[in-house]
Amino acid sequence: MNNKLKLIILVFVLVFQTSNLVIAQSQLDQQLKNVNEQIEDLRNQQPPRSNWSDSFSDDVQGEKKENSSKTIGYILAVLLISFWTGSWLYSFTRPQNIENRRKEKERKQKEKIEKAEEAEKMRKIVQQIKQQEVQTKAEDERERYKKWRTELQKMPKYETWRQQVFSKCGRFCERNGEGCLKTEKLEIHHSKKSLHLIYKEEGFDWIMVNKELENALDKAIGSRQLWDVDNGSVLCHVCHERQDSSQFFLEKNK
Repeated sequence: MNNKLKLIILVFVLVFQTSNLVIAQSQLDQQLKNVNEQIEDLRNQQPPRSNWSDSFSDDVQGEKKENSSKTIGYILAVLLISFWTGSWLYSFTRPQNIENRRKEKERKQKEKIEKAEEAEKMRKIVQQIKQQEVQTKAEDERERYKKWRTELQKMPKYETWRQQVFSKCGRFCERNGEGCLKTEKLEIHHSKKSLHLIYKEEGFDWIMVNKELENALDKAIGSRQLWDVDNGSVLCHVCHERQDSSQFFLEKNK
């Protein structure tokens, strides 16, 4: 059922109710008229009682006027409501207003989508900034470790430890017992506990954050883990680069 048909039905119902009120008022007026006629008959038949009949007639006339006023008020109220409802329905069902509501709904949906896209864009920007910060932090940490390791390998104590490992293991690549057996470009590897792990455990990383390289090297001299001969093994350059700690050292620093 479309809106125009609903409007027609509503107006018809309101008019029908109004007509019922008018009919009811007419019936009431007729009843009052009959009562007045009976009172007139009583007056003619009993003249001495005119005071009582006059008082009763006045009461009836007053009640009639009061009822008439109420009925007129009801009729006007119904007509006013009918007019307001009809006007509202007409305005609501106008094609132009329907089109305006459709456009407003589309505008709100578009605005909602734009806000969601803007929020997603901001989220991606924040995520990129965080990723860049993490990447920068990792690169800085890698550079500090690289600098510390390079300077550590220049220390006389490192060379002493290196020769001690050669004496214990021999001058060939062990490759964790798998038998690479190369004898060229040999290097010493911290096998049981990697150099990078020792660097983290003993707090060299925090010292390097404050750019205190000399303090870090001084602390390294007194470290037992760094110079533990049993923690050293012989690897060729290729096998050494395949170790996890060496991968951290070499990443983005090749």
